[in-house]
Formats: sequence, C-alpha cells, structure tokens
Amino acid sequence: MDGRVGFTGGTGIGEKWTGDGRHSGHWRQTDVRVEGPIVRHLQAAFAENWRDTTGMLLGGDAYFPPVERRGDLVIQSVKSSPASGAAEAYVLFQLAIESARSSIYLTNPYFVPDGAMTDALVRAAQRGVDVTIITAGHADSTLDRLVREASQAHYGHALRAGVKIHEYGPALLHAKTMVVDGRWVSIGSANLDNRSFALNNELNLAFLDRVLAAKLTRVFKEDLAFTKPVTLDDWERHGLRNLFYLPMIPLRDQL
Repeated sequence: MDGRVGFTGGTGIGEKWTGDGRHSGHWRQTDVRVEGPIVRHLQAAFAENWRDTTGMLLGGDAYFPPVERRGDLVIQSVKSSPASGAAEAYVLFQLAIESARSSIYLTNPYFVPDGAMTDALVRAAQRGVDVTIITAGHADSTLDRLVREASQAHYGHALRAGVKIHEYGPALLHAKTMVVDGRWVSIGSANLDNRSFALNNELNLAFLDRVLAAKLTRVFKEDLAFTKPVTLDDWERHGLRNLFYLPMIPLRDQL
C-alpha cells in the first residue's frame, strides 16, 4: 500500500478468512505486515507480475517512494516466479532444513515435498532435530481432498525417520510458516509442493529474530492442541500410502 506497507501470506478475499481458524468454514491463516525498506522488494515482486500480465511497467516515487528504516529486524524477501526462472523459495526451504540443528516447526497445508525435500527432513530428524509438522486434516473442496490424500501417501518415509506429523482439525489449515532453531522464521504464500516451487508466483519473507521466532513457536504449540497426531502404525494400518499417490518429479528436472 502506497509503497510503504506490505503484507504477504495466504489470505484471500472472502468469508473463509473472516473467522479465527478454529471453526468449520473459517480457514486457519498466518500473514505478516511489514514496513520499511523491505516493502520495496514486495512492491518489486508485484510490479513484475503486473508487467507480465499487462505489459505495463510500474516505477518512480509513486510506486517506490523513499522509505526509512523502521526497526532492527533482519528480513529477506524470497520469491518463486516461473516467468523469471526463480526457484528461490525451494532453495530457501532446502537450506533452512539442512541447516537446522535443534528444531523445525513447519506449518503447511499441502505437504507434498519432492524426494530431495523429504530426504532433507529425514536427515534432520536422523541427526536429532525435533522435526514437527502441522498439515491440513480438513478439506473444503475436491481439490483439497485430493491434495490431502497425496500428502498422506508421502507420510511413511518421514514418519519412519522420526518426523512428527499432526493434522489440523477444526477448519482448513492454510498457514505457511516455518521456525528453525528458535531464531529463523519464514512466513508467506509458498506451499510445500512442486506447484508452489516451480509453477506458481509465490512470496515469502524470512526473518532472523529470536523474539519473532518465539512468538511463532507459541502459535505453533497453540495450534498443536487442535491437531491429531499421525503415527506410523495408523498410516500403515489404514492403508494411507495407497489412497492416492502422485509421483514427484524432482524440481531440478522441471527447471
């Protein structure tokens, strides 16, 4: 807004985003509002999409006014854009997972990682990192149900390595956040699937800040109270691996 205030996340315009995320029909979402120089990066991402869609260039002080520093947060803007060949969001998630030493708290509605991303989560769990994932346990549409079943088909490899997976229950989970080692945070629009990483235009913000990480960790643990854990026994007993399987083509083969 006015090149001075920016938002990113997964919120859309509609009734589904008007509730508290704890009741059916009102999605659970996390967004972030920022001010300061980082807003220019959000504006630039929009300007790129606007150019690709309309052929019009947005520039000058009307869209990119001089913006003063507003605080001490260390922030990085990370996007995925098939038009420009940017796979920054994929690299962001991969590096964050590979760098984790104590904990990964991941909230994402669509847990359909490719082989490399799954292997990174498995390696993290095997080296003693607390890898806990909250994903969607409720579906509002046929597409959401198909994606949920695809997600469940990929649980086994992670569960065997000690990754803890919880399905959110009250409403559709639509938040996309990650907290690593209690100090690094990602909030944005990217889902943990190849569509977000290679096909869609997505925008996440990454923060290096213990205070914000502690706040998101509290939110994560509050959400856990509204989830059902998925065990390997449940996964194998209920035949979830056979429900619906989408072979995941490694992202490097798509770019």
